[in-house]
Amino acid sequence: MMASLDTNIIIHLYQSACSNVLFDVFDEIYVSAFIRNIELNNHGTAILTAFDKDVSDGKIIIVDDDYLKSIGMLSIYHDNFKEEQILYSPLDLGEVHATALARTLGIFAVVTDDIKLYGPHYTLMMTPYSEVIPFAFHEVLMLAYLCGTIECEEYINMFDHVNENCRLNWNFSQKIKTTIRRFLEPPNTDHEKKWIEDYCSKHNTEFKSKMKLLLQTYDMLKTAQ
Repeated sequence: MMASLDTNIIIHLYQSACSNVLFDVFDEIYVSAFIRNIELNNHGTAILTAFDKDVSDGKIIIVDDDYLKSIGMLSIYHDNFKEEQILYSPLDLGEVHATALARTLGIFAVVTDDIKLYGPHYTLMMTPYSEVIPFAFHEVLMLAYLCGTIECEEYINMFDHVNENCRLNWNFSQKIKTTIRRFLEPPNTDHEKKWIEDYCSKHNTEFKSKMKLLLQTYDMLKTAQ
């Protein structure tokens, strides 16, 4: 599965030393040159060394205008950028680039922690028949959990670590319950429900029971503390 990364999730996962979960879940990872050269230079200098090493190791592909021009997709990228820019706040340029890149290259997943109401994650999630699906960091953990890369306690520990380290102030139970509703009861379309069913079938697991076990484990661990 291919993914296009937004600025915030790069910073959150690298800052928390949890970036490996991206490589556990996604086969190919792309980042817009704008995000690397502008946004990370401005907001993520502390994680640039680790990030650039993964780029040099071939784990992440930086996509710039020269590359898009070489494959005849630069004008399409600009068109997609203009369309996405209309939907989001002027402050969401990273998300615009990440989503335009995904649409241009046929990348399935846009990974962003911008989950504000009517923001990029929300807009992509609510778009009927969208060829792009958004995932926040806790949903990337979910994919790793469903495919068997991590277990319940590791999921919970990684969530807590990123949440506390990056001061996100996200409630674990609330996020998991919202994610369950998202994939079982999509409000506008069933394309996400069908996708998660196919993903779980591929990995020989069942979404609802696995997520129920996750919540039970979380409650048990918190009660024991």
